[in-house]
Amino acid sequence: MTIEEKINALPREAKNEVLDFIDYLMEKSRRDEKQWMIKLSKKSIDKIWDNPEDDVYSEPTKREVNPIEFRQKNCQQRRA
Repeated sequence: MTIEEKINALPREAKNEVLDFIDYLMEKSRRDEKQWMIKLSKKSIDKIWDNPEDDVYSEPTKREVNPIEFRQKNCQQRRA
């Protein structure tokens, strides 16, 4: 028996369950693919953004910083 024949032999309620399960599997597949793409993108982005030169931009989020002092310090580091 083919899958189509088996599904056609089922009662209506069972057919609805089969359709729901197919929808679930398709959604799960999309989520898995999305997670895979996020992990892949993160590795690429980390190579670009995770470096010592960009640490200066993380400073304001680590502690309270006077914006003027931060800007002056950042400009001095860039000139050096």
